[in-house]
Order: sequence, then structure tokens, then C-alpha cells
Amino acid sequence: MRRQLDPNADNIMDLEELRTAVSAAMDQRTPLDVIRTAVVPAVDFDEDGVVSTDEFMRALSLDLPVDQGTWAVIDKNADGVATIAELRNALGNIGGEGGEAVLQVAFEHADSGSHQLSPQQASLFMDWLSTGIVGDLEDAVSEQ
Repeated sequence: MRRQLDPNADNIMDLEELRTAVSAAMDQRTPLDVIRTAVVPAVDFDEDGVVSTDEFMRALSLDLPVDQGTWAVIDKNADGVATIAELRNALGNIGGEGGEAVLQVAFEHADSGSHQLSPQQASLFMDWLSTGIVGDLEDAVSEQ
């Protein structure tokens, strides 16, 4: 998948590469100004003005269900639950202070008060996190 997203293998997704990936995901050609104004700010987690292939893949993964493979990455100590520290470690940089704030809110919404999440709660957490971090890019694209 990485090779398809970044054909020149420079680990930086230029606007055309981003447009190709987003357009394929949404089954419609996405204007470059939408990529520049809606997609880049949403997935440039380190806020350096450049979207790396890693950042884009991380944004895509936020929308995926928490399956066994994902759970194995999150639940490093294999105790069947995930703490906020385990989630933070598994996700990496998701946008500095703003991303950390969204991570906290998403965790609080998914947590039943035990300060740890089951795999099912982790799926809910990822849904909240995706909406808070990336927003609804499909809406942003269709509004343009």
C-alpha cells in the first residue's frame, strides 16, 4: 500500500499523491484546493506543513476497526485491556497538544470508569478519535 500512496518513495505525499489517494477512497476526483485546505491540515499531525506517508497511513488507520492484529499492537502487555498510555504509545504523534486533548476526550467517552478499555471500547475510542482528529473529510470534500 505504501508504494501505491507514495510512488516515488520519498515518504512525503505531495498534493497530487494525496489527491489520488483521497479521490480513490471517495470515488470522486477531489480538487487540489480541498486537498490543500481540508486534507493536509487534518492529517499533518506534526504540523510541519508536509504530509508524510506515515501520517497519511496513521490517519487511515484511525478509521479501521480494532481487529486482533490492531489489538496486539495496542495491548502490549496482553492483559486484555488498554490504558491511555498504551493507546498513546500505539498511535504515536497524532497532532501535538490538540491531538492529545482529543485523545483524552475520546478515551473518556469510551471508558466506563475503569480507566482502561476492552477491545470493544477501543473500537469506540478509535471512532471518537478519528472524528476528533481527522474530522469528516468526506463532508469537507463534498462541500467544496
